[in-house]
Amino acid sequence: IRIVPLVFGWGKKGVAVRLEDQTMELLAREENSFLADMLNDSPLAITVVDFSGNHLYSNTMNGELHGYSAAEFLRLNLRDIDCPQSAEKIAVRMNTLKENGKLSFEVEHVHKDGHRIPLEVHAKVVKWGERDVIVSIATDITERKRAEAEIRESEDKFRTIFEHSPYPIAINSAP
Repeated sequence: IRIVPLVFGWGKKGVAVRLEDQTMELLAREENSFLADMLNDSPLAITVVDFSGNHLYSNTMNGELHGYSAAEFLRLNLRDIDCPQSAEKIAVRMNTLKENGKLSFEVEHVHKDGHRIPLEVHAKVVKWGERDVIVSIATDITERKRAEAEIRESEDKFRTIFEHSPYPIAINSAP
């Protein structure tokens, strides 16, 4: 309900009452609020960057993952958080994204305290207003990398024992 004070041409005062159905507007606001909360509370790191590597949006997980406050993280460029070997590939990845529109890759970022964070990143070019930007979702793969290293080490030990054994070894797999 909107009430607008009026003064009529003959000098009398009055009001105009305007009734509007704002259900759709309220539902849209509620949905936008839900989506914003969902993005911010996601267990995955979600960012939006421009093609210069500047962060335009970052959810809460990025700060937690990298050790920065939300404001600190938004001031960082991709080159500030990529380890040197990963930073060398930024230009190539940006060009691939421009050509193909999406890209998945592994990268290592540097935490605020200096330790490295291996990430699996899925990135896609989207429109933000009038410009193209990159939306990326990153997953910390530290545990996966550790498990892969343990498996490789175990396989190497087994291979060494098998290849250098002075005794014949037979492997029988049960049906």
